[in-house]
Amino acid sequence: MSPKNKEVTKRNLHTHHLAKTKKQNKLLLISFIITGVVIIGLVGYGVLHATVLKSVIPVAVVNGQKIENQYYEARVRFDRNQYINQFQYIYSISQLFADDQNSADYYQQQLQQIISKLEDVESFGEMVLTNIINDEIIAMQGKEMGIDVSESEIDALFQEILNYFPNGTPTPQPQPTSYPTPTLSKTQEAILNAPAVAENEGGEAVSSESEAEATPVPTETTAMPTLVPGPTATAFTETMFTELYQSYLSDLNTKNVSEKYLRKIFYHYLLNQKVFEALIADVPREVEQIWARHILVTSEEEANDVLARLAAEEWADVASEVSLDTSNKNKGGDLG
Repeated sequence: MSPKNKEVTKRNLHTHHLAKTKKQNKLLLISFIITGVVIIGLVGYGVLHATVLKSVIPVAVVNGQKIENQYYEARVRFDRNQYINQFQYIYSISQLFADDQNSADYYQQQLQQIISKLEDVESFGEMVLTNIINDEIIAMQGKEMGIDVSESEIDALFQEILNYFPNGTPTPQPQPTSYPTPTLSKTQEAILNAPAVAENEGGEAVSSESEAEATPVPTETTAMPTLVPGPTATAFTETMFTELYQSYLSDLNTKNVSEKYLRKIFYHYLLNQKVFEALIADVPREVEQIWARHILVTSEEEANDVLARLAAEEWADVASEVSLDTSNKNKGGDLG
């Protein structure tokens, strides 16, 4: 090959190398640009999600009703604060019974349960979300039943929580509780080993205790000391309530719980109570109960023999002799 051709070939190789290098640099530059765009996009999306999208994207949707993320976060903070307050209260009570080991163990168990709830952040968040979803479902049921909560009712709840009663302190009303009061037969009394009850000539029931025990013993009457009234408590004025209420809100604001979401939490609390009371309004307070007893045998033939014996013998005697149920055979086969 002539020197001239060698020079041309060398120049061509150099040109080709330069072109290849430029192409590689161009591809490398493009890849850097794409990577930068992706990183900027991810950072931008994170900022956008934290500042805008997070408040727009619902944390859950219940039958078309969106549960906003901001309310969910406020509810989590509020509920955590409630658990912390409960912990502090139980802890202060536990200090009063620190010398009693049984009481100390009892309160320590309660405190540990609260700590476990607060430490398991994921489960706590799921619990709060479940409660919010339940609130929405109950609210939908309440709407169908024509039940709602007014702003004045929410205000009244705030006043009650802070012990402010502008219309006077309410008088506690006794709530009657229904208890089963069955009439026992002589057979049932025998099964339960109930004390015998006799009747006097007038048909009135009298107990079997002796007359001496039943006769009241006279006691001396002691004059009660004269009570000296103490100082009258300072009236809880509306101004004092307002200051206390603002202090309560200020404390929650430091935990990022606004008054708006606090009122929403209280709204659902009152609504849940109203719906529950409406649903149980027609539930009967009294129900009939059946007292069952049995004699357990292995075959129908044995059962017929037992039935024949019961015509002449006491149930409890036959049960203790024949029944295979050792848990109650000596109690007349009583099942409760």
